[in-house]
Amino acid sequence: MIRTLIRSLQPSSMLRKAAIGAVAATAMAGSVQAATVDITGSVSTAGGFNNFGTQLNAALGGNAVLLDAVSVMALQSVHLTFTAIGAESGLNNRFSVDGLGTLSETFNFGYPSVDLLTTAGTGSMAGVFSGLLDGLMRFSNFAITAAPGSSEFGIFAQGGAGSHSVFFLAFDDNGAGPDDNHDDFLIRVNVVPLPAGGILLIGGIGALAAMRRRKAAAAV
Repeated sequence: MIRTLIRSLQPSSMLRKAAIGAVAATAMAGSVQAATVDITGSVSTAGGFNNFGTQLNAALGGNAVLLDAVSVMALQSVHLTFTAIGAESGLNNRFSVDGLGTLSETFNFGYPSVDLLTTAGTGSMAGVFSGLLDGLMRFSNFAITAAPGSSEFGIFAQGGAGSHSVFFLAFDDNGAGPDDNHDDFLIRVNVVPLPAGGILLIGGIGALAAMRRRKAAAAV
């Protein structure tokens, strides 16, 4: 298909080389390693009574670490999918991302016994992001709003702070004592690299088409 498109443009030798370069760049981009985001924060002990503790440890290689006072940064453009996978709360909690929408838990859908990495959950939303994400996402209910940096907004990540391709946002809706455990609403985040190869290929073929039009106009 690619060769047919290039032939149909009837490029010169130089243009053919440009097209070949675009295809090569596409192949190289396809081998890019899995995308990650950078997470910073302080290790918290508040998750000791978390009702999802067993499943979180299984999902995160036996080393689920709860962080609070967190910050999340995407150093490159990435595709993020947010999936609601569990809740233990008597309140109607929400999770919102600017530009995407809101996920809600209005029925306390309990402690899942399934694999937290593969469950489809009760709803999801996805979009492309880059840069600092802290001001874009938040948990809330009728009483409080919690964004990254607050003690109610936690993150479970494998081994703690660092670069991660999957992690779990965890809300604590201000329950006291044993309920101070960041399991009132749990959101899985999957980080996926953008299909840079497709963008490069489209750009390369588009450039060939534009050069062909200029060449045809000059010949008139």
